[in-house]
Amino acid sequence: VSSPTAAQYPKLTQPELCEMFEEACRAVYPFIRDTEELRDVEDIENEFRIRYGREVEEAHKESVSLLRKTVELQDKVVALQEQLISLQSQQLNKVTDTVQRDLRSFSAVVSQNFRSAMAPKKIQTAVSKVVDTKPSNDCDRSRNLMVFGLQESVEESAADLKDSISEIFTNLDEKPLVTAKRVGLKTVCKVRPIMVTLESRSMVLALLKKAKQLRNLEKFSRVYLSRDLSPEERRERRSFYRTVNELQKENPERNFRVKDGSIQIVQS
Repeated sequence: VSSPTAAQYPKLTQPELCEMFEEACRAVYPFIRDTEELRDVEDIENEFRIRYGREVEEAHKESVSLLRKTVELQDKVVALQEQLISLQSQQLNKVTDTVQRDLRSFSAVVSQNFRSAMAPKKIQTAVSKVVDTKPSNDCDRSRNLMVFGLQESVEESAADLKDSISEIFTNLDEKPLVTAKRVGLKTVCKVRPIMVTLESRSMVLALLKKAKQLRNLEKFSRVYLSRDLSPEERRERRSFYRTVNELQKENPERNFRVKDGSIQIVQS
C-alpha cells in the first residue's frame, strides 16, 4: 500500500483545521481525564498502605497471639476437667469402700445380736411372759362399750350413772353386770361419753346388735352405742365420717354409711 500523497488530501482552510483540532481534543480529553483519575486512585492506595499497613500488620499479629492463648486456655480447661474426673473417681471409690466396710460391720453386729436374741432360753422366757400375762382393763377394749348422748346432770353420782346404764340395757332385754364412768373433762356445753365395762366381749356384741332399738324409745332416741375404739381407730372413723359428709353433699340422691371400717352405699 503506497503512502498517501499531499494531493490525495483536500485542501483545508485555516478555520476548518482549527475545528478539526478542537474535535480531536474533545475526543482525547476523556481518556486523559480517566488516566488522571486512575493516578489519583493509585495515590490513595499508596497513601493507605503507608498509613494503615503497619496497623493492619500489628492487628494481625495480635489476633494470632490471642488465638494461640485461646488454644492454650482450652488445653488447660481440658486438663482441669480430667483432674476433676480423676478426683471424683477417687472420692467415689473411698465412699464405696467405707460403705462396704460399715455394712460388713453392721451385718456382723446384726448376726451376733440375732443369734443372741434367738437363743432357746430367751424365746421360752418371752413365750412364758406372753402366756402368763393377763390383759388389764386399761388395755383390753373388747369388753368395753361406749355410750354417747346420755344427758349428764350437774350432781350425777356413780350410782345414778349405773342406774341410767342399767335402764338402757333393760330396754334392750339385757341385764349384764356393769361398771360405768364418764370420760373426758366435764364442761357445761358438752355431754361426756360413758365407758361401760361388761363381763364378756359376747355381751358387748349382743348389745351392739340391739342398739338400733333405742331409736324407737323417746327417752333414749338420741343415745347410741359404740365399741371402745383406740385413738387411731377414732381418728380413722372421724376421717370416714368427714368423707361420708362430703360424698353426701356431692350425691344427695344416695345414702352413705360407715360400717366394718369402710364407706358403704345404703341401698334404698
